[in-house]
Amino acid sequence: MVAGCLSLCTLMAALPAYAVNAMSPEELVRNYTTTLAKQQKFALRFTDKCVRDVQAVSPIMKDIDGRTTYYASGEVITDGRRMACRMSKWGQFFGRDQPISASNPHYRRLTFDGREQWSYDRNPQHKGAPWWPHGTLTITRNPPHRGISDAITIGYNGHYLLGYINCCAMRMDHILDDRSTRLSLRNEPEVIGGVGCYVLDVSSRFGRGTIWLDPEHGYNIAQAYFNIRSGDIVGGRPVAAGCDAHYYLKDVTFHLADGVWFPTEGTIESRSDLLLGDREAHRYHHKITDLKLNPDMDAMNAFSTADIPDGTECSYMHNPARFIWQSGRLVPAGRR
Repeated sequence: MVAGCLSLCTLMAALPAYAVNAMSPEELVRNYTTTLAKQQKFALRFTDKCVRDVQAVSPIMKDIDGRTTYYASGEVITDGRRMACRMSKWGQFFGRDQPISASNPHYRRLTFDGREQWSYDRNPQHKGAPWWPHGTLTITRNPPHRGISDAITIGYNGHYLLGYINCCAMRMDHILDDRSTRLSLRNEPEVIGGVGCYVLDVSSRFGRGTIWLDPEHGYNIAQAYFNIRSGDIVGGRPVAAGCDAHYYLKDVTFHLADGVWFPTEGTIESRSDLLLGDREAHRYHHKITDLKLNPDMDAMNAFSTADIPDGTECSYMHNPARFIWQSGRLVPAGRR
C-alpha cells in the first residue's frame, strides 16, 4: 500500500504543473483578464531603446532606408480614464536625418483631463522649427478617448507590456474574449523565466499567435507571438493585400506592487512585409524604472502646463483661429 502511494506520488510529481491542476482556456483567460484589470491605474517612469531596420524598395520608404537607433524616457500616469504622457526622444530616427542630441531632445506630451486633450510637440529637426522654435500645441475638446492606447500615438512603446501585443492598439484580453476567437491549450507547459507557463494558441479575426501565461506572476503574459496578415481586422478595417507583420514579446520580468504582479521590463521584436516589397523591423527594449498603482492624478499635478514654454503656437482642432501660449494661458495670435 505504501509502495503504491509512493508510486502515485512519484507519477504526479513527474506530470506537468497544469496536468494536475487542469484549467480550461476560458479559466486562464479569466485569470489573465482579472490581473490586467488591476493594472489600468498607474504612474510609471520608463526608459526605452529602439533599433529600426528598413529595407526600402519603393520610393515611399527610401528616405528611411537603413538601420537607426533611438532612445526615450518619460512618464505615464492614468486613472483608467484620464491620462498624462510625457516623453523625450533622442538618437537617429530616419536614415537621412542627423541624430537628435539628448541635451536637446524631441519632446512630446499628451494629456486628457476628462474634457480636453492637449497635444504638445517640440522637435528640433521639424521643418517648421525656425518658425516654431517653442513647439506647437493642439487642443481637442471632448475627444474620443481610448485610455492608455492614446499614448501609443506619441510613441510610448511600453504598451507591449500592458497587453497591447499587436500594432492595432487592441488589448489582448479583448481579442481573447471576441466571439470569433478560437483558443487551444497545449498539453505541456513550457518554462519561461524559470516558471512553467501555460501555452495558449490563439486564432481570431484580428490575427493569430501564441501567448505564454505565467501562473506564478498573476497569469501575466511572460512571452507572446502574434501575426497579422492580409484580411485581418486592424483598426476596424481589413489589412491590405501583401502586408504581413510578426510580433515577438520576450524576456519579460515582473514586479509585485500593492499585491498586483506588473510587467516592468521586456523586449518586443517586430518585422513587417509591407506593400510594394518594403520591409521593416524593430527591436524595443522597455524598462519601467518607477511604478505606483492607483495614483491620485490631481495630487500629482499630472495636468500641469509648466512644460509648455511661452511663445508656443496653439490651436484648437477644427478651428482656424491661432493662439500663442503666454504666461500660462492662450492669447490670440498677434496680441500678447
